[in-house]
Amino acid sequence: MSAMRRKNSYQKEKRNKLPQQNRLLDEFVESLAGKAETTVSTYQRELRQFLSWIAARPGNSSRFRPENMTRTALETYLIHLERAGHSISHRARVKSAVLRQNLIRL
Repeated sequence: MSAMRRKNSYQKEKRNKLPQQNRLLDEFVESLAGKAETTVSTYQRELRQFLSWIAARPGNSSRFRPENMTRTALETYLIHLERAGHSISHRARVKSAVLRQNLIRL
């Protein structure tokens, strides 16, 4: 089993609590078929962190809500990453992962 597919108990528990988020992540990973494993795992991690950030925003009750995936949310997240000291290339990778398949509502 590849490292990308292994799940630890924390991931399994989290998966049960966030079915919409995980379904979106699974579809995203499927769309990356043929890409290098490192590319897939990097994009998957970036998207998972963005979705978790959305869920943690005030008013979301720690639940992922697809309707909150907006351009404004992405821009706010990128500003958050910049203030946290993340590089331009990291922020570009996050943006690429999120915009890859029109995952945000315009």
